Amino acid sequence: MSITLPETLVKYYGDEAWHGSIESLLEAKPDKFPEHLKWEEQLHYHEAFLAAEVTRFDYHKAMWNLWQFCWGDGYRKIEKVVGEPKAKWDTFKELAPNAVWDEGLWREYSQDSDTAKYAMLGVDIGNDHLRVAIYVSAGGRKDTMDEHALRAILEGIPENTYEVFEDETVYLTHPSCRLGLKKDDGKAEFDVSELAEICTGVLDRLAKLK
Repeated sequence: MSITLPETLVKYYGDEAWHGSIESLLEAKPDKFPEHLKWEEQLHYHEAFLAAEVTRFDYHKAMWNLWQFCWGDGYRKIEKVVGEPKAKWDTFKELAPNAVWDEGLWREYSQDSDTAKYAMLGVDIGNDHLRVAIYVSAGGRKDTMDEHALRAILEGIPENTYEVFEDETVYLTHPSCRLGLKKDDGKAEFDVSELAEICTGVLDRLAKLK
């Protein structure tokens, strides 16, 4: 089970100048041209703008594939604990490529109760890693990490596969997802089998929480 990052993303993460160009183009409006742009350069500008959009779409696709491999429909296991996905997901605004590019790919779960648990699942792709994220609160909103949930998440997981951030979100990865295997065609391949297995274990343990 593997995810291959296309050449667009390998170049985006590996070429600092290209990285900056993509960021600038994605912040610009396609019909608002740079003041220094010459008449004969306009076609090249549009080609560069398209390349930036393709990079953003490829990032979106890679994030979606990582989600499907690691979380997939596994959230159904924990619905009794944290509730169903929040309704706003149905608007699909969070799934727009620009939203995923800016905010990442997250899904929230909660119940109509102030005492029920609240959870967030996410995925993340960086210049040298693939990882997933999970947060489970003790209350019905993002408040304080549930200590029982934290212990369940980390149970039996090697220390080199997780990191707990200041906001108590837990990021999970695996050594096989930290360094892409660069190929001659400029792509980078990550084996996500072990990471997917870790996620399955996490969801199984959370499903048993009361």
